Amino acid sequence: MKQRLFLADCGYGNDVKLLKELTRRGLPYIVGIRGDSVVWPPGFEPPPILPKPAGMSGPRAHASVMEKRSRWK
Repeated sequence: MKQRLFLADCGYGNDVKLLKELTRRGLPYIVGIRGDSVVWPPGFEPPPILPKPAGMSGPRAHASVMEKRSRWK
């Protein structure tokens, strides 16, 4: 029997469980991935994500933005 190729769009390309199962079954595949995906070569690990400073929930505002906000009050 001919071996078949599994094709999928980016809706499935970031599904790690699916990709591991296809690999486990020995099925070749080509999948799309989202544009915000990061790929690391075998043997490399991503750098650790540093925690945000205490009390910081989002990106820091630029000083000029903070100055304008203080004038609004």
